[in-house]
Amino acid sequence: MQLPPDIRFRLLSFDEAAACHWEEILTSDERERLSGWKHEKRGRGFIAGRGAARLLVGDRLGLEPAAVTIDVQDTGAVHAGTHDLYLSISHSGDRAVAVVGD
Repeated sequence: MQLPPDIRFRLLSFDEAAACHWEEILTSDERERLSGWKHEKRGRGFIAGRGAARLLVGDRLGLEPAAVTIDVQDTGAVHAGTHDLYLSISHSGDRAVAVVGD
């Protein structure tokens, strides 16, 4: 399938070694949210999703992943901070994908 040129995606599978790095780029609010979950599998998807989103948006904007802001709207939709980009994160089990486009 050919994607439009302004659409990019990043797929990550949870990896114990990389997860330490991904957790470091979570905000304090995201870490608090993560600590409240009882199921480790759900947390793995969350970590992979936020990691994929920050890596993808960071690559797109020339920012370090930790500098990428992900805002969560009242509807639960995510937005790439003040940047005029559409962002979507989806996860299932230990896998997550982030998609960004104009």
